This record gives sequence, C-alpha cells and structure tokens, in this order.
Amino acid sequence: RLLRLICPVACDCHNPLSNPLYRTTRHGCSGGCSKARSVGLKNQSACVDVLPGSDVLLQFWLDYIDDIIVSDGIDDTSRARELRAEAENRSRLGCSAFRDPIIDLSTES
Repeated sequence: RLLRLICPVACDCHNPLSNPLYRTTRHGCSGGCSKARSVGLKNQSACVDVLPGSDVLLQFWLDYIDDIIVSDGIDDTSRARELRAEAENRSRLGCSAFRDPIIDLSTES
C-alpha cells in the first residue's frame, strides 16, 4: 500500500486496464488517481509519482530500511550501513527502483 501511495503511476493506479482490485484507496492508490482514470487521464496532476531524490522518498526508504533492520534483528553495523546506503541509492532512482529486479534488498550477506 505504501508503494502505491508514493508511486501511483509506477504502480498503475492511473491505468484503467490494471487490476481493479489493487487500484483502490484501500490498497494505497489515491483518490486523485481514481478521478484521473474516470476522466480518461485528461488531468493527471492528482496522480503523480514522488520525484526521484526528494526528501519524502528518501525518508520513505530510510524508514523502510530501519524496519528491516529491526524486524530482522540485524546487529551488524556494516550491514546496516550498507542497507542505508542502498536506501539512499533507491531514493535517487525514484519509483523505477520498484520495477528493477536487479536491485536486491535481501538482508542476507
């Protein structure tokens, strides 16, 4: 849900042909995306991805990584630093980082 909230276009929230189950506000797509779909995407300003390198995206990734560190019990500080550096890299990539299968955030060393 959080991914759809910050990257609605990358997650196809605006696409009338995407899976209707997941393009709802309950699953993270904004109401603006729903309106954009209903008017045939004439006004997409209410349904946009967060810009690469923005503070919002960086904070999202850092919070996400901190949750991984805590939930996986990572006590290796070098691994934690590596994961935080990856968060910074992903925030620079923007929403395309979610589509890139090459990037792996697995917590295994």
